[in-house]
Amino acid sequence: MNAERTVRSTGSEPPHGIPRAPAPVRVRPPAAPGGEQAKDERFQQLQHYLPYGGLAVSLVLAVGLGPYRALYIGVAVVLSAGAALWLRFMDVPYPTPAARQGRAIVFYAGLMAFIVGLILLNPFFGFFGFTGYLQAALLPRWLRPPAIAVNAAAMALSQVGGVRNLHGEGVAAYVGLVLVNMLVAGAITYQGIEEDQRSRRRARMIDELAEANRRLRETMAENAGLHAQLVTQAREAGILDERQRMAGEIHDTIAQGLTGIVTQLEAADRFDADPQRRTRHLELARRLARESLAEARRSVQALRPGPLDTAAHLPGALGDLAEQWTQTSGIAVRFEVTGDAVPLPPALEVALFRTAQEGLANIAKHAGASRAGMTLSYTHEVVVLDVLDDGTGFDAAACERAEPRADGHGFGLTAMRQRLRQVGGSLAIESAPGDGTVLSAGVPAVPPAPGSADPAPGSADRVPGLADPAPGSAGPAPGSADPAPGSADSAPGLADRAPGSADPAPGSADRAPGSADRAPGSADRATPDSHTVPEQPGPSGPTSPNGPSRTGAGRPAIMENGV
Repeated sequence: MNAERTVRSTGSEPPHGIPRAPAPVRVRPPAAPGGEQAKDERFQQLQHYLPYGGLAVSLVLAVGLGPYRALYIGVAVVLSAGAALWLRFMDVPYPTPAARQGRAIVFYAGLMAFIVGLILLNPFFGFFGFTGYLQAALLPRWLRPPAIAVNAAAMALSQVGGVRNLHGEGVAAYVGLVLVNMLVAGAITYQGIEEDQRSRRRARMIDELAEANRRLRETMAENAGLHAQLVTQAREAGILDERQRMAGEIHDTIAQGLTGIVTQLEAADRFDADPQRRTRHLELARRLARESLAEARRSVQALRPGPLDTAAHLPGALGDLAEQWTQTSGIAVRFEVTGDAVPLPPALEVALFRTAQEGLANIAKHAGASRAGMTLSYTHEVVVLDVLDDGTGFDAAACERAEPRADGHGFGLTAMRQRLRQVGGSLAIESAPGDGTVLSAGVPAVPPAPGSADPAPGSADRVPGLADPAPGSAGPAPGSADPAPGSADSAPGLADRAPGSADPAPGSADRAPGSADRAPGSADRATPDSHTVPEQPGPSGPTSPNGPSRTGAGRPAIMENGV
């Protein structure tokens, strides 16, 4: 019920304990620093516009500083126009890197032809020749040094005043200028190459971060889908746990309570001639009805069993259960505690208490026992509850394969297994025909969380799927001889009566009403169904002379020593 309320109240919100889907994280690729980005833009603009400016200045100086013939002027203008058109050729896009490299080589070769031709025409075209250093950055790295050397030679020719000055000292000056130009241009070009590499690294980093951002968005979208799936699975698991809890509660309370009521009413019908006995059986039936109603209400509230609220801890609750079960079933049961009793988390105590209830109910219904025993053993690692009887026993291996029947019988064993499994415990059985039965349930000996050892009535101390009924429905009123109405200390479903009131057949043990009118050794006893526990691995716990040690072919030692 609680799980269903949680699902309804959360709506689109994830159930308690399920983290919300984290908000998508958007990683923006870091932009290049403002200064670096501006420098890159200025350099690109310089590469684009400076050649045209240098060409225009060179043409004006070459034509305007002296009287030249029209042919000279025409040749200068035509070559300048050709150089300008050739520069424009660089703006044509090419699709592949190989095509771009080929274009750059062709472009630079044509550019150097125009530069050399114009400088030979007039040294003032050296202002245009300087752009060859800038355009060398477009070439592959292995071609840049020779390209710079060729451009340095052309610039040195302009600096010495043209070809007419290449004689005598002019040749030495030309060679020196070539070397100086190569050194200066080489240093500038090296800096340009380094800057180009840094720009490429930044561009590559930005591309990688953009790709990482894309993958992160895809991962976050996938995580959001997985989170929605997790919320759906958690909701379905909560519903399933609640169904299992209610199934166990119905079996442990309502079903067994109704069985006990039917048994008492049938016993009352057999004593029509004895008003006193008939009245007692009817009173027991009414008490069982009140108990079942109270337990049903507690089951709906998903709270602890009443004996665990009225008693200090589990040993006290089991002691009360043993005493009251002896009164109602007519079978003597001895309860012992070994080791130092310590508080356990409520979920573990509930699981062991319900296991004890179901085990005693099975003894009354199926074992045909005259004596029974319960031993609660505490160790540092596990807490073991043994429920013993000296009944007829059964084939544990055959019962291990049994499944709950379609009519609902046999669910008790399944409920016990589920309870113990959900708290990290286990269930084991030792039994053989004619040698009695030992039911052993073990849970981890973990301390309770702070503030949870003695929960206030009404607290929902349980793990999902455990039957943890509410306080107030079990346990006798203080000072009362009989269990108070609503008590769950008697195993539901037993024939609750005072010893001797069922008029058992001669020689038979004093059994629960409804089973006392058969002869000793009769085969009419119900065969063990799935309420008896199949053998499976589980903790054995410590033993004591009167504890869960075994003798012979599985007969409990507590039965050898007497009750």
